This record gives sequence, structure tokens and C-alpha cells, in this order.
Amino acid sequence: MNTKMQSTFAAALTVAAGGWILLIPAFTSVTGGALATVLGIGSVITLLGIAEMFWKDIQLSWLVGLAATWLLVASFAFRLSAVAAWNMALAALVTIALAVWDGIEVDELMSRSGAYHTHA
Repeated sequence: MNTKMQSTFAAALTVAAGGWILLIPAFTSVTGGALATVLGIGSVITLLGIAEMFWKDIQLSWLVGLAATWLLVASFAFRLSAVAAWNMALAALVTIALAVWDGIEVDELMSRSGAYHTHA
């Protein structure tokens, strides 16, 4: 599998992880501020994953990683059941790993083509 296909595959898995995050409240007891956080972060990760599929830019991977890190912090900052907290933490760790993987693939792809996107 070439670098571009690996990056697209990592992005597709990021979309799936965002969907998993969005489904957490349906299967666990997440309410109040934690519910808003999970739904917001899940939506952001899903949308960024979709964007990553079509636009190869390392900054998207950084944003996914940042959102997933916030989910990891939130999983222990809110009063949640153990199942909800660990589900959120596991989803966050998987998403962070996907963001790192996609970032590495995008970096390799851009360095090969010399086509880094810069935003000033």
C-alpha cells in the first residue's frame, strides 16, 4: 500500500473513531457537560477525518490529535461511570494513534513531492 493510500485509510479509520465517539452516549451514561463534550469532540474528529481523506495536510492530523487529547482529559475530568470513562479514554487513545499515523504518512507524502501546504 502506498503512502497516499495509507493516509486515506488512516483518515477513514479516524472517521470511524469519530463515529464510535458519537455513539458512546447511546451505550453509556453520559449526561450534562460530558455529553456536550463527547458529541462536540466526536463531531470535530469525524469532520476532520473526512477532510483528511481529501486534503493531505499535516495540520488536520494535529487538530485530530488535539481533539482526541481533550477527550482523554475529559474522560477523567467529568464524573462518569467507569464504563463511560474507559470507553472515552480508549477511543481517545485510538484516535491519537490514528492522528500520529496519518501525520507521519502525510509528512512522508509531502516530503516526497515537496508540496508542503503552508498557512501563514
